[in-house]
Amino acid sequence: MISSLPLRSPAEPLTRTMSSSAIFDSVRKRDGSDRCWDGVRGAARFIVPGSPDDFEEFFILDRESIVALRDTRCTVAEQHLYPGEDYVKFHIRFSGNSTISLEGYSGSQEISGPAFGIMVQPRERLKVEHIPGCGHQRWLTILLTREDFVDMFESTLPHLPPSLAAFSTGKTGQPFIGSAQLTRALSQTATAMFSSQLHGSTRRLFFEAKTLELLSIISSQLTQKYVPEKRLTLTARDGDKLREVFRLLEDDPATLPSMGVLARQLGMNRDKLIKGFKQMHGQTITEASLALRMHRARELLHSGESVTRVADLTGYAYIGNFSAAYRKFFGASPTHEHRKRECTD
Repeated sequence: MISSLPLRSPAEPLTRTMSSSAIFDSVRKRDGSDRCWDGVRGAARFIVPGSPDDFEEFFILDRESIVALRDTRCTVAEQHLYPGEDYVKFHIRFSGNSTISLEGYSGSQEISGPAFGIMVQPRERLKVEHIPGCGHQRWLTILLTREDFVDMFESTLPHLPPSLAAFSTGKTGQPFIGSAQLTRALSQTATAMFSSQLHGSTRRLFFEAKTLELLSIISSQLTQKYVPEKRLTLTARDGDKLREVFRLLEDDPATLPSMGVLARQLGMNRDKLIKGFKQMHGQTITEASLALRMHRARELLHSGESVTRVADLTGYAYIGNFSAAYRKFFGASPTHEHRKRECTD
C-alpha cells in the first residue's frame, strides 16, 4: 500500500545543481582520469571525496531514462537543486537521510533509510535536497521518462494514486511524493547492483536486467487498489519523537524494546507511535529494525568480522537464527558474504 506524504518545513540555500543534462554531460565525459569510469557508452562512475570505496554511478537507458547509484560516507553537508523534468522517480534508500522541499510549496519532507519512495515533480518546480554532513548515504534512484513509464506501467495505471497516474497523460501540475514498504525483493535486487564486480558492457547488461527486475517488482507492488490511509495529525513534537525512534534504532538496531515500553519512554500514545512511525518512515518499527540489523551485519562481514561475532553484535543468541534471517533478507548466507570478502583481499 502506498501512502502519500505531506511537505513540511522551509528549504535551505542551494549549492549544487543536478539535472538530466548535467548527468548526460558527465556520462559522456572522457578525460582519462580516475574521476570518471567510462567502461561503455552511456555509463559513468565517479570517485568522490572520502573513502576510496565511495562512488556515484550513472547508467543511461533507452529513451534517456536514468539509473543512479550513490554509496558515500558524507563529511560535508550538501545541498542539491533538481530542476523539474518529465520523470517519475523511484528511490530505494538503504541508509542515510536528507530533507527535500519543492519551490512554490510550503514545507519539506525528511527521508531516512531504509525506505522506498516515489516522486513526480512538476516541470516548473525546483526540488531542493539537503544532505547533512554525516552518515553513510547509500541509495539507488530510477528516473523514468514519461514514455518508458507508460510502456512499463500501462496495465497498472488504473490502480495507481491519481497524481501518479496523471503523469502518464502529461498532467503533472501537482507534485506527488509517496512511500511504500522497502520489501525484501526490492532490497535484494538493489543490493546485487551495489555488489556487482562486473565491468564494461557486461556490467551495463547486468544493470539493465536488474533495473527491469526492480521495475517489475515495483509494478506488482503498485497493482493494489490505491486507497489513501487515514492520516494521523502529528505535531512538531510528535515528529521529533518519531525521528528519535529511528535514531535509537540506528544506534542499537539489535535491541528493540516492546512498543509499550518504547511508548512510555517517549511519553507517547502507543497507537500513535506505531501508526505515526509508519506514516513518517514508510515501514513499521519492526521492519526498520530488521533492515538496520541486516545492513549493519553486512557491513561487519565486509569489514572482516567472523559470522559468529557478527551474530553476537547484531543481537542473535544463536548463529543459526542469524544465518536464516540474513539469508531470507539478502538471498545469500552470511558465510558466503564473509568468504567473498576474503577472496577480494
